[in-house]
Amino acid sequence: MVNPPVNYSNILLIKLRGLDYLGTSAEHDEKAKHDFDHSADLLKMKKHRDWCIVSLFYCALHCVSSNARKNGIITFKPKRGEKTTFHRKRIDYVQNNLTGFFTIYTRLYDLARQCRYDPAFYLTLKDKTVEKLHKQTLFKAKGMYLFKK
Repeated sequence: MVNPPVNYSNILLIKLRGLDYLGTSAEHDEKAKHDFDHSADLLKMKKHRDWCIVSLFYCALHCVSSNARKNGIITFKPKRGEKTTFHRKRIDYVQNNLTGFFTIYTRLYDLARQCRYDPAFYLTLKDKTVEKLHKQTLFKAKGMYLFKK
């Protein structure tokens, strides 16, 4: 079987927009909904609790990026010579501008990182813990008007 030709339009789009480009608020709203729905599907199946948390983190990340975009921020890319990272700048934005979302955001950031890099961490996750995080994320995001579900 012959492989179909590669569609380079997405690659070109990334090059044109740059990986540091935040995208539009609407794009982030849609991606947040997509990631939240994905985590809900995983939660219902009671499988892959680690990826449920990772999806929740990315839902929260896109809620934050949407809010930043609405406030005129185009990128979290550190300026040349700045001793920081994309993630640190985003966390600082949440701390300074979305204080009510800070605790759940940083908790999801830490847990998602542990889920991705600690090979045994997923074994310690309990359904109730993930369900609670899922509810808290939706509640906080809706309360901050970051996420309309």
